[in-house]
Amino acid sequence: AVTSDPDAECDVTTYTAQAIHHAIIAEQLAKLAQGISQLDKELHSQVVARHEDLLAQATGIESLEGVLQMMQTRICALQGAVDRMRSKIVDPYNKIVARTTQLARLQVACDLLRRIIRILFLSKRLQGQLQAGSREITKAAQSLNELDYLSQGVDLSSIEVIESDLLLISRARLEVENQGKRLLEQGMEIQGALGGGGPLDASLDGSTGEADGQDLFTQDKQDYNPERALKDSLRPYEAAYLSKSLSRLFDPINLVFPAGGHTPPSSDELDSIIKTISSGYLAAIRDNVSSALDIRGLTQPASTRGLTSIPPAAEQAISSTLEGVQALMNAAVQPLLQSVSDSLEAILITMHQEDFAGPLSSGSCPDVPCSLYMRELQGFVSRAVADYFQHFQCVDFLYGRSEAMAQRALGLFLRHASLLRPLGEGGKMRLAADFAQMELTVAPLCRRVSDLGKPYRMLRSFRPLLFQTSELVSSSPAVGELLPYSLVLSFLFSRAPAELRSPHQRAEWSVARYSQWLDDHPSERDRLTLIRASLEAYVQSVRSREAKEFAPIYPIMLQLLQRAAGSC
Repeated sequence: AVTSDPDAECDVTTYTAQAIHHAIIAEQLAKLAQGISQLDKELHSQVVARHEDLLAQATGIESLEGVLQMMQTRICALQGAVDRMRSKIVDPYNKIVARTTQLARLQVACDLLRRIIRILFLSKRLQGQLQAGSREITKAAQSLNELDYLSQGVDLSSIEVIESDLLLISRARLEVENQGKRLLEQGMEIQGALGGGGPLDASLDGSTGEADGQDLFTQDKQDYNPERALKDSLRPYEAAYLSKSLSRLFDPINLVFPAGGHTPPSSDELDSIIKTISSGYLAAIRDNVSSALDIRGLTQPASTRGLTSIPPAAEQAISSTLEGVQALMNAAVQPLLQSVSDSLEAILITMHQEDFAGPLSSGSCPDVPCSLYMRELQGFVSRAVADYFQHFQCVDFLYGRSEAMAQRALGLFLRHASLLRPLGEGGKMRLAADFAQMELTVAPLCRRVSDLGKPYRMLRSFRPLLFQTSELVSSSPAVGELLPYSLVLSFLFSRAPAELRSPHQRAEWSVARYSQWLDDHPSERDRLTLIRASLEAYVQSVRSREAKEFAPIYPIMLQLLQRAAGSC
């Protein structure tokens, strides 16, 4: 009989399982090897088919790596530059902040030192004023007021150098208030004893109706001023004194001008009045003099008001005083007038920036407006008169100065108008309109434009020359009589060719410099000499290029120059 072995069956099973497992693995490995082979073939086919693109991409990758390395290098360099820039900015900024803080502290310290020095000075002066008693009470009050101002907004309590002065100031304030009270009470008592019914009585009646706790020297308001309060309290005494002094002043006047009298006073009587006015005890009441004269002028007949005899000393004193006042007024307005005059010249010189060479516009009756510089000049004069001149009440005095400025403006306008070149027909029309507008421009600076004298007549005489021929311009009766030869010759340069240069062009000067030269050389001979040099330079240039003839304007200008030389 056959017997089964369990161990043998187990080995068979295990073996069978392992065989099957190895068979599956081998099959999978075979498939995997086949797949790898297919992938290699596909990769090979792809590489063969696209080998150019792959090479380009490989090269690009190498270039990209180079770019990245370069960018990395530049980023590092930029970072270093930023660090260096930061060090150059941050350090100075920190220093500036520190210096600014130090400066602010120094300013505070300087302000405090100035206050301390002023307090020490005022404290010393206050001691002397207190020692003088009631005579210096108003000055002491003024010193206290300034000391209060110096103490505002600053804590001075911890400064040892002025501790004793602060205590002195506190005691002085109380002492001044007490003295003011005593003076006020004494004045009330004196006025009550006299029995007068003047302004002081009204003050007494008003003060008795107030509460006892209110007095003039109690600081009830922030804008309290001890000096002003003291002066207000003493104003009734001042009024009484002035009233008495006015009666003293009327005594000699009433003797000289008796009621019903018609005889002018003599020199001795006038000397007596002048001595009374200038006496020592009436020095403080100068205002009463005008009151006295006004009263006498109203009470005396009109026939006696004009005095025919004035002492020489009085006349000389009045004349010297008026001259001093006149000089002071001139000095006060001269900077303003000079500034306005300089601005007028600066605007007029801008006419050379405009184009006057254009032809005449089409149309039978063209509307020719004035130039831009002229509109600017008119606006400036109007603003100057409205903003500055109209505020002066001394109209006659102001016109006496502004008229000279208007004459200067007319002269400058003629000067620069004669220097314009080239000058076309359209430019002539526009310049003629500027001539008319110039009269309106300077009108606010004078009573009447005709009062400006020769500059106004020159303006009127020059305008017709714009449209006349050169021969008529040269033979005009106004040339040499009213219009200077040099001015007309400068105008004729505008009709000359470019080769015949103006004096300032030949000297290579700007128009502003040439204008300044004309101001510095008012002599007609000097100006004609400069013009002659320009004509001679033109002659030399024509001969150097061997030209056959001169410009038509040259003989006219030469003849006019010779006539001018004969008249000088």
